[in-house]
Amino acid sequence: MLLTRLFATAVRVASDLVEVESPDRVELVAQLEQLAVASGPIDSNVLTEELELRLPHVEIVAAGVPTAPRPVALRAHLELRGSADVDAVDLTLVTSDGRAYDRRIPFEGETDPRERTRVVARTLANLVFAIQQGKVTADRENVELPQPQSPPCPVVSEPSVVAPPEPPAAVCAPTPPQAPASTVAPVRRTELGLRGGIVAGLGLGPPSDVDRFLGWGGELDLRVRTPKGLLVTLAVRGLQRGHDAAVRLMRWRIAAGVGYVFRPMGDAPFELEASASVFVEPWSVLGAALPSVPPLVGGLARCGLGYRWRGRAVSGRAGLYAGLGLGGVPRGAAVAKVSLAEGDATEALFRVGGAELEGGIEGVVWFALPRRSPP
Repeated sequence: MLLTRLFATAVRVASDLVEVESPDRVELVAQLEQLAVASGPIDSNVLTEELELRLPHVEIVAAGVPTAPRPVALRAHLELRGSADVDAVDLTLVTSDGRAYDRRIPFEGETDPRERTRVVARTLANLVFAIQQGKVTADRENVELPQPQSPPCPVVSEPSVVAPPEPPAAVCAPTPPQAPASTVAPVRRTELGLRGGIVAGLGLGPPSDVDRFLGWGGELDLRVRTPKGLLVTLAVRGLQRGHDAAVRLMRWRIAAGVGYVFRPMGDAPFELEASASVFVEPWSVLGAALPSVPPLVGGLARCGLGYRWRGRAVSGRAGLYAGLGLGGVPRGAAVAKVSLAEGDATEALFRVGGAELEGGIEGVVWFALPRRSPP
């Protein structure tokens, strides 16, 4: 069921979504840093949330509200026009260098307000990436960017009683802009994750006189993902294989690694992860008189693909993963073989080390760590 869902998701992404390259992987003509939004008929809070998911490097602010001055390479003003009961809205995006882009966004019969907001956010994100890459021509040029308005001067009423001449009325000095209270959620930068999985292993290569099935078990790791996708992990895995009720192989692996977590732009609901790690793995055989053995040491390469769900501060992935490990006993054989002697006969029970293939199902939960936006 999970594989069927993943393939169906990939087909839907390929047929319905516009492919947009991440700004971290392409050469940009200009980097948009701030976007002022006049949401019109669209709920401003929901639109802000959807835009932050698709434009994590852009500061989203409310249009018409003065902000504290700070150097910004390129900023833009978004205006949406229409009403909640029509099947389309009009979009105008004006950049600080005088370019204006006009678009009409049809909803094609969609009535759910949240889905309509996602259609608007997706269209705007595609337009912003195209502008940054210099792939779209402006509809108009030399357009003035709308500026926040200062509050009007209070009106002073005239006295109704005739009195001696009064001094001239004081001229109301412009009120300096005040920094508004933050209405935009902090920009998420780094994520802390917890991963769990069920795993089974298979030995590759010689020796051929031992069962290649290594056993099954569970894995748990703590991880950190940076905004650009860099991954750092610390993992613990337990694996066991029984021969009978009395003899059982137990393995405990501790691994540390780095990797990359790829998330496509837009609404594509999947996540791809690749990593490499080094490990130390103590092992023992319960129910058998075995001398002290040194732990395995080696390296592991793994990748995982799964369906991704998203919330405002928490997201997650559920899917499949596979890995290839290579390890051995220091100053010993690449593969340790455990055998049981019964009289003159010897039975090979377990293998430990060498090339090992592992795979299973996994689940990851990500917790976004907010960072206060710069003043």
